[in-house]
Amino acid sequence: MKPSACVGLFILVAGNLLGIDPFYQPEEWDRYQERVLRLREHEKLAFIRPDPGKHPIVALQTLILREFKVKDVNVYEAFEALADGCGSSGVSVTFYVDSSARHNESRISYEAPAGETVAKTLGYLMMLTRTHIHLSGNHILVANYDTLNPYVVSYGVYVLSEKAADYCRLPKPDVAGKEGEWMAAEKHLMEQGIPFPAGTYADYRPDIHSLVVINTDVTRGSLRAWLREIENRVIIETTKDQGIVAMDGFKIETRSYPVSDQTAQRMHGWLMDKKNKLVPFAHDTADLVSYRTTISNNQTGSAAWLDVKSKRLWVRNRPEDLDDFEKGWEAWLARLEAHPAYGVKPSKK
Repeated sequence: MKPSACVGLFILVAGNLLGIDPFYQPEEWDRYQERVLRLREHEKLAFIRPDPGKHPIVALQTLILREFKVKDVNVYEAFEALADGCGSSGVSVTFYVDSSARHNESRISYEAPAGETVAKTLGYLMMLTRTHIHLSGNHILVANYDTLNPYVVSYGVYVLSEKAADYCRLPKPDVAGKEGEWMAAEKHLMEQGIPFPAGTYADYRPDIHSLVVINTDVTRGSLRAWLREIENRVIIETTKDQGIVAMDGFKIETRSYPVSDQTAQRMHGWLMDKKNKLVPFAHDTADLVSYRTTISNNQTGSAAWLDVKSKRLWVRNRPEDLDDFEKGWEAWLARLEAHPAYGVKPSKK
């Protein structure tokens, strides 16, 4: 064949293939092009928030597994079996296992009891395999490592008391009977100083007071402290007039202590900044009170809350530990002044 004929044949064949992506059928590619040209989707935001409750990680929170049983399998096989279990239970999920996790030598054996949610099984698998879940859009990545990358997005689930949910100003349905549906909650939280950069959001289900937050690890860590401060406020307000209460094998009491305006602002600075924005690496009042004292956050029924407006510190713990705390009050204040919140300079004596 003459060279000119060869060139002509190549142009003819190439012309028929022009614009066809090798990974898709021609009709799929045509529909894709038509949609982009008509809607100009490529010029819009790359991230589109899924409808409340539709992200797989949110749907799994209340999805009941029909059956899940694995015996002596590797990490990849365990999560593949969980994906199959989700599919047979009505939700299509894909777990992308990172190469680092594929080399994890853990061998997994587990049988989910009847009525267990996928979320609980997922948490158990993460514990057994020592893996972490990262999110990218609707994709769920199983990684064998944690990361200090501040842009990595993961998720957290927080079950609140009814009163705490009210203090958080979380959404409520406008129509009766809708309490069992997921609702978008990020705007409500943003109004209270919680950051939600592009690609992050929160879903809330009022009937079970369950909040699922998809955000960066730093924000979720601070959010956990913020929510605990609110829950502790509920405990203090409920118990502050009860006096000494007998518990199972010990006693517990709620006491309050006046603090100066400067101390109140210092303590509050560990949680919120002067613009009432949630600070990174936040600590709630319970964390501050337990710092190098006999007060324990792990004590059953314990709580600590700073009422900034009235400048009163409330602490609920065992009476003997509260006595020790009062004896070391000045030393505790000195430590608080010497170690202020990030970005705040220590007081000059």
